[in-house]
Amino acid sequence: MIRFDPDDPDETREAVRRLFANTAQAPRDVVPSTGLTREDLERQSAAYVRSEQGQPSTGTIPGEILLDPDGMPVGVGPSRTVTASFGGTFITAAQAEQFGIAPDELPGIFIIDNEEY
Repeated sequence: MIRFDPDDPDETREAVRRLFANTAQAPRDVVPSTGLTREDLERQSAAYVRSEQGQPSTGTIPGEILLDPDGMPVGVGPSRTVTASFGGTFITAAQAEQFGIAPDELPGIFIIDNEEY
């Protein structure tokens, strides 16, 4: 059992940190990114085609993470939705090979030479 003095805010903060510091794994809602996939590029290509046809894309920007005085996250501010034209995606030749994408196969997916960057 963790004991602390409720009249000492520093001790209280330290007790809470000790209580939650022993997690063996990341919380279920913290999921690492899978990275770029062919499906992502196909979706981005479709967004590019829609933009070329005059249909803008819509996206959501997550809200700002709210922190307590100690810098610990306590919440998230409101998200916002934006609308814009999608100008395409640049990938390297190595990524194109990895995903099996030929030049000009997916509209709006532009392949750049690895040596250039």
